[in-house]
Amino acid sequence: MSKFRCSMVIVVKLVTLLSSFNLLQQEVSRQFFTIKSVFRMAVTEKAEAEKMRLNQNSVLGFSVNVHGTTAKDVMDMVLVT
Repeated sequence: MSKFRCSMVIVVKLVTLLSSFNLLQQEVSRQFFTIKSVFRMAVTEKAEAEKMRLNQNSVLGFSVNVHGTTAKDVMDMVLVT
């Protein structure tokens, strides 16, 4: 095999390798974006769950401290306001 042909084979292999690397890099970027999106959704869901738990505790606390009211009464007041 001539030196020129060997050089061309090496160049073709390098171009192929760089193309593969570029595709891999793009896939890693897409997967990283997906992971960040899922993490962001999980954080949001956790915050919403915590907010709901605090609201539930507030409603129950109010109905216990104000005699004659129930959790339903408190929720009715919240929905009206």
